[in-house]
Amino acid sequence: VGDVLLYVDQGGHLGRGKVRERCQQRLLAVLNQVVEMDQTRAVLVLAHSQGTAICADVLAKRQWKNMVFVSMGSPIGSLYWRFLGPETVAAPAVPWLNFFRTGDYIAGGAGIRSAWAPPIDLKDRNLGAGRHSNYFEDPRVWETVGKLCSPRQKSESDFAMCIIPEGSCVDDTPDKI
Repeated sequence: VGDVLLYVDQGGHLGRGKVRERCQQRLLAVLNQVVEMDQTRAVLVLAHSQGTAICADVLAKRQWKNMVFVSMGSPIGSLYWRFLGPETVAAPAVPWLNFFRTGDYIAGGAGIRSAWAPPIDLKDRNLGAGRHSNYFEDPRVWETVGKLCSPRQKSESDFAMCIIPEGSCVDDTPDKI
């Protein structure tokens, strides 16, 4: 929840500076670099926990071509949209697949699609019982990602992959960003 507070503190009043702005700038720089390397390849953005909120905001800022967003253990539906309102994190403008577990307290034990979610291109996938950690170790996640990246699924283009670590830059100090 501390990461959420730092992220919604757009004025930097909690003493860590403008964390939201720094996180988004760093991710945008990475995505632009990946896209510029080879514009014929699609990009799969994979994020966990607070990194999903950062990705959703950045992916909503412009029209991205050939990009897919995969989130795991996301607080977007359970914390941001439900308690703080849909304006706190933007809905990404790309196809979105969200993995969640019923025992995941950060994801609220449910998917993102709900009464408080805006209309978006989103599919929720329940992985069953489990906790907030170890999504990256779940073979069902990688099986699905593999299918998304399969050339048979996406015409002749293959994917570049951009993995956003949990929390990404929220834990960085301002002088390191």
